[in-house]
Amino acid sequence: MIRYLLLFVLATTQAAFAETVPTANGVTENEFVPEEPIKWMSGIHLLGGLGVSSAYVKSRDQDVDVGIGMNIRTDIGYYFADAYAIDLGISVVLNQVRKTLVWDTQHTLGFRSRLPAIFNFKNSISFLRVFGGRGPLVTISRGNGDKDTPVQGADRVQAEGNVVGATLGFFQKAKDKTTWFVDLGFSVHDLQRYEVIQEVNGVPEVVNTQNETDGTQFFTLSATMGIVFF
Repeated sequence: MIRYLLLFVLATTQAAFAETVPTANGVTENEFVPEEPIKWMSGIHLLGGLGVSSAYVKSRDQDVDVGIGMNIRTDIGYYFADAYAIDLGISVVLNQVRKTLVWDTQHTLGFRSRLPAIFNFKNSISFLRVFGGRGPLVTISRGNGDKDTPVQGADRVQAEGNVVGATLGFFQKAKDKTTWFVDLGFSVHDLQRYEVIQEVNGVPEVVNTQNETDGTQFFTLSATMGIVFF
């Protein structure tokens, strides 16, 4: 009886020892191996995403709520020092006010900085991007140009001006190793130069140009979700 009891104790001890002794690869048999945490990227990377936007136009004569539209954005940048990035971005905002189509394009140079964990998601890195640039804003009227375009009575107006803004977001690493990003952005587009475009004999032509600054600003609030392509 004592012999069988000793054999049982020995077998139990060996089993417990086997569970704690490292295997050939240096990890114990039942030890949990955590996922590799997300790291700040290095080198050149391309980002692209889609989202929604809300825009508002403010001028001396009128304020127009442009409403909800679509936002498309791509950024290509150089990431370095485990915390920073410099990038070039293109953002296109499409909205419609009644019968007027609003198409705002922003070409920007941005600086992105890593932040302490704000959103506190697993395998995520928070960031802040500040940017400035320039771009055109086009309004195309479909029957009521005297109400919603920057220049009254115009069927189509193209305005240009400087852009400044910022985005706050985070990179998220998925289980399939894909890196996603989500951000909230705000921008101000100062409209400084207007070209009135009318169809002359079926061909669009610039019929008037205004270089004066009347204080018109295009405010955009956007939410974007996208992927890091490389």
